[in-house]
Amino acid sequence: MDGYVIPVVALLAFLLRKVPRSEELANALQTLLEGLQGRANQDQGGMFKEPKDITNTIAKFTYCMCLTFLMEIQNCAASTDPEDQHKACDSLLPWFTKKTLSTFACLCSLQHHASAISYDTMGLPKIWWKDTENWTSMLFKGEEIQFGDLCSMFADTEARLVELWEQCVLNGTAQLIDELCIVDDLTNREVGYSFVADPRNTAFKCKVQLIQAALAGEGGFAHYATVLADGKAQWNKRALRTWLQDYAEMGALLLLRAEMLSGAPGQGTELTAMTYCNTKTWPTCNLVMLGNHLTILYQYMKMTALTG
Repeated sequence: MDGYVIPVVALLAFLLRKVPRSEELANALQTLLEGLQGRANQDQGGMFKEPKDITNTIAKFTYCMCLTFLMEIQNCAASTDPEDQHKACDSLLPWFTKKTLSTFACLCSLQHHASAISYDTMGLPKIWWKDTENWTSMLFKGEEIQFGDLCSMFADTEARLVELWEQCVLNGTAQLIDELCIVDDLTNREVGYSFVADPRNTAFKCKVQLIQAALAGEGGFAHYATVLADGKAQWNKRALRTWLQDYAEMGALLLLRAEMLSGAPGQGTELTAMTYCNTKTWPTCNLVMLGNHLTILYQYMKMTALTG
């Protein structure tokens, strides 16, 4: 499946830029993506997979399409008015919303059908509790799991997160922020507000601290960039790829902790629909400071997830 992601996104972005948006383009995209979708949903023997095994594949396709349209909205806005992205979004809106004549809507309908079939299909359980008194041990697909193992896993995850953040992402430059000094006006419902944009939090005022540290060769950034005589920077692409891989790993671990250590686990759609600042349709963002704690609030609604 991973081999289809980059070609699909690249081709979709090319078509959006070069071909006039018309019914012919919609039909071409639908034929292309549905063909790739059908190929990705086949097993090694050429047979189609069970419905429960294809919902994740369809979700990857639709998520990649959303990322592509987000990139195109940014590109269109940059060429006209960078401050006004609504006009660029409106021109592409029918292509990434449900209940429209589009490939995106078709794939979402297929995913709903596959999920409905999966829910109605009887199957044996993946989990079997061995300890039915204290509920401290269970079998997951035949593998025994102890509750203490989960505690150790979360402790190791925390240690790995700290290591990635301080040694790999910041590269030892120690650009840390004291969370006790962060202020957040929880009653502010203005569009675009968040504690990151609050002028009282001077630590977030400079948005290019990390880039400046890389250009100056501070800490572990010594070999990331070379400033030429004309003032331009020549970047070490191999070092940047390594940094990006570490950053992606840190993001994945953060999502894991947010999903597993925040009470009842939320759905994946709840995580992808979260906003870090207030929007027109959702004036309360999901990332806030409650006292001295950085908090993620689940406030998921299907309409909000579609419209932002």
